[in-house]
Amino acid sequence: AAGAGPAAGPGGAAGARARAAGGRAEVEAAGGGRFVARGAVAVPVPAAAAFSALQDYASAPDIYRNILESRVEERAGHGQVVVQRCLWRVLLFKGSFEACFEVEEDPGAGELTYRQLLDPKAFMRELSVLWTVTPAGDGACAVEHSMTVEPRVEIPAAFKKNVGALLTRQVEGILEDFTAGVWERAGGGSGAT
Repeated sequence: AAGAGPAAGPGGAAGARARAAGGRAEVEAAGGGRFVARGAVAVPVPAAAAFSALQDYASAPDIYRNILESRVEERAGHGQVVVQRCLWRVLLFKGSFEACFEVEEDPGAGELTYRQLLDPKAFMRELSVLWTVTPAGDGACAVEHSMTVEPRVEIPAAFKKNVGALLTRQVEGILEDFTAGVWERAGGGSGAT
C-alpha cells in the first residue's frame, strides 16, 4: 500500500533499494553553466504502475526519503502545481525547504516533466526533471531520470567535479527510492524473496 512503511526482510523496501543500487547516473556539463544528471534503472513492475506512482504526488513522502510533504494546489498564473517540503543535508547541517513545480504529464510517451518555479533571487536559475518510463517486457519497465540544473552564479572549475558528484549521488538516490517505493506499492515488499 502507498502509505505502508518499508517491510522487514529481503523482499522489502530495503531489498528493493539494494537491487536498485545497480542503477548508475552520470553528469555532463551542458554548457552555459548548466549540468545535466541522468540515471536509469530497471524496475520490476509494469510501466503503467511505475507511471502511476510518478503521478501520485500526494504519496511522494512514502517513496522518497528527501520529501517530507507533497500536495497539489492552485497557483495564480500557473494553474495546478505540486508543492513539496524537501530535506537538504550538507556535511553536518540539515534543514528543509519548500519547492513548487509546474508538472507536465504525457502518459502516451511515458514522460513526466517537473519545472521548478524559482524565485528570481534563488541560487538556481533552472531546475527541471524529466522522468521517462518505457515497457521492458516480462512485466518490468525501464525508468530514466534526467535532472537539469543551472546555478545563477558560475561554478568555479575547481568545484565542478564536486557538483557533478553531488548530482550523481542525488539522481542515484532518487532512483533507488523510486524503485523501492514502486516495488512496495506493487506488493513486492511483502517479505517474500
